[in-house]
Amino acid sequence: MHTVYSRNWLAISLKESAYTTGQYLNHNLFLSYGATKATLDKMEEMGWLEKPKKGSNLTGHATLYSPTPWLEETIAGWLYAVEKPFNPPHILLSWDEKQGKKKVRHREPLLALPDSHPDMVRLSRINAFLSQQTYALKAPVTLIYRRDTKPYFLHGGRIYTDIQRLPARKAKVRLNTLINGQPVVEIDLKANHIRMAAALQDVELPADPYIDIANHLGVTRDQVKLTINRSIGSSHAGRNEWGVAHPDDEDIYLPLDTFKRIKEEAQRTYPFLTFDESLGVKLQSLEGQVMLQAMDGLLKLGIVSLPIHDALMVADGMLSVNAAEQHLKDAWSEALGVSFAPYVTINRPSE
Repeated sequence: MHTVYSRNWLAISLKESAYTTGQYLNHNLFLSYGATKATLDKMEEMGWLEKPKKGSNLTGHATLYSPTPWLEETIAGWLYAVEKPFNPPHILLSWDEKQGKKKVRHREPLLALPDSHPDMVRLSRINAFLSQQTYALKAPVTLIYRRDTKPYFLHGGRIYTDIQRLPARKAKVRLNTLINGQPVVEIDLKANHIRMAAALQDVELPADPYIDIANHLGVTRDQVKLTINRSIGSSHAGRNEWGVAHPDDEDIYLPLDTFKRIKEEAQRTYPFLTFDESLGVKLQSLEGQVMLQAMDGLLKLGIVSLPIHDALMVADGMLSVNAAEQHLKDAWSEALGVSFAPYVTINRPSE
């Protein structure tokens, strides 16, 4: 499924030596050469996989497989067969624990909140409503607090649901799903973290707060956006610079000297911004409150909405889109305590 939705090749070695005892495919994945080869051959025979692109012993390249169009269409239908239980708890406490070389994530119910707490009430109402709807990777909405963010009950909570895990950049799988059989749109809060950080100081930003810095420095808008968002979310300048020098995101080229130039210019342009002080976790919490309030208001109108961190997904129709946009703006202004509204963009599959 990962190969289908990420639009990447399935790369697997077909050298028998790669499956011998002690090798990665045998020792870690428990694969044997005969069974693996027979399975791949059968999948090709059944029309699940295209003819493979052979690997090379000289270069060390693995054999590459790609799914057939039939398999892509079939798996797309399976997305709607998935449904997780909607039973509480819907508010969880999360933390990581190192076990040897591995990092294990733990989650447990957050017991400190009474049933009458606004978040408990809204999540119960939202999930009761969503349990009656149809959408891809159907699962409840949960609010997750990080135990290592203290005091966790004041900030650090973020909204999650499984549809957020579908690819949305290289392949717009998520935007091509359906809500109750209807095409969807995503109403996105534009430049949301920097805009919320400014709103906390009662400052209203222009529609695009990144472009002037990009033009002034001769860098790309994406480089400016990445620099500012990293710096807002960072808890330590040195750790942030190490992260830039060892990037996970290969799509955006950001040399360390460019990062430093952009950060200095951003601090001159927006002196009210707080960098390297973990403001990001507070903004994530505010973002979650915005989504919960907007979703709760929309369900009272019978409109289904799903949270995508800084966006809401709704069915594509004039009534639902207009209502969702207004509820999102109103919830944002109320959560930030300002009289102005955020800028939004409406994303559709064809755009």
